[in-house]
Amino acid sequence: MSAIQPGNIQALKAMWSQITTQFNDSRNTAWDIQRKAEDLQGALIRELHDAAASGLKELNAV
Repeated sequence: MSAIQPGNIQALKAMWSQITTQFNDSRNTAWDIQRKAEDLQGALIRELHDAAASGLKELNAV
């Protein structure tokens, strides 16, 4: 984008397919990051649940 001077419509039109591809790649990367974050959040919730369940078992055993 920095290679395109403001108001240079011809340059924008010539590079539009590259710009679109870069935006799509960025969007796909963002979706991948979101999926990984959701996976990590799920794993953390499971770990906290398991730890709480284990702690309750120990309390009940006493």
